[in-house]
Amino acid sequence: MPDPLIVGFSDSEMKNANELLDDLTLYFDILKGVNEYLDRNYQKGLIIEGIYNKAKTYFPINLGKWLFDRRINSFAPNFKEGLKKAASENRWDHISEAFYTDIAFGTGGIRGMAAFTVDEF
Repeated sequence: MPDPLIVGFSDSEMKNANELLDDLTLYFDILKGVNEYLDRNYQKGLIIEGIYNKAKTYFPINLGKWLFDRRINSFAPNFKEGLKKAASENRWDHISEAFYTDIAFGTGGIRGMAAFTVDEF
């Protein structure tokens, strides 16, 4: 007898639901590991209060922005596998450093349009 919870869902919808469940599981596993890492190192005095508070506030938001962005697989196809590997190796320091703050990208002080060939202009 078919499972009454999944009757009527297409294979595509089931695949999307399974991927979301996998992403949620990864998110909460990483959140737990990073929070334990941050708390432990803050209590030991290895993380200053400002960084600790910033990480506790922004880490979950930034991780979620990346992990739940459905376009991530198209521009960073190895992102989730790399994140899973880092989590399985308990590299909470690397994971927390990657997501505790936004990285600003800019022009490095260059203003105006830059062109290298006529076609690029």
